[in-house]
Amino acid sequence: MELLREPGLTQKDLAKRLGLTKSGSSRLLSRLEATGRVVRRVDDADNRAKRVSLTDKGRALAQKVEQASLLRFASLIEGIPVARRKTVLECLDLLSRATPDPVGGEGHEE
Repeated sequence: MELLREPGLTQKDLAKRLGLTKSGSSRLLSRLEATGRVVRRVDDADNRAKRVSLTDKGRALAQKVEQASLLRFASLIEGIPVARRKTVLECLDLLSRATPDPVGGEGHEE
């Protein structure tokens, strides 16, 4: 989903966002590349860095997964009484803000 939102992330930045080690992200991206879902290219500004982008095949799969996730979330919300939905969503927002950010290591506090 990260590459849907921000195509061309560096491999290092993508690993940070996903909470993966350098070797873990490299193995994952190698598998995705072998199945035609991503491509890695050398960064024009830094030959040591690689930029990662979804292929058409990868983008289609990511969009399908994202849509399924949204539908699942919507069905969960529908199971909550209307009068309590706002409270549940506020609690989820608080929980999200308190969860450590894999990039910065701290909560998402504003």
